[in-house]
Amino acid sequence: MLGTWFTPGIHVSDERFGFAFKPGYRGWMRHRDAVFGVPLALDRNGMRRPNRNGGPGSPDRVAIIGGRSMMFSFGLTDGESISGQVAANARHPLEVHNAVWVGFDAYRMWHLFRQT
Repeated sequence: MLGTWFTPGIHVSDERFGFAFKPGYRGWMRHRDAVFGVPLALDRNGMRRPNRNGGPGSPDRVAIIGGRSMMFSFGLTDGESISGQVAANARHPLEVHNAVWVGFDAYRMWHLFRQT
């Protein structure tokens, strides 16, 4: 049931949250509404990989928490994602961490973000 929008293996059991996204997952997003074969790679915390612009110097870091599928940017590549576009269009060095999982509300995402 949980693997319908992704290739198998993205979900793992989690005592606190019921399920979590698998750290280091590599696969594809898919959905009957014309999303097929969009690559997805997750970081060591099971989040989308951070996006950083090419600005010189040490970047400010921000995290996006909450917003479910839309903020996760389901169906979009890393560069097309909301976090990718925020980083790409920033006028100063910026690193954007997308701490959003499909199906998780803002309360659970905040606690998960703090945990990781």
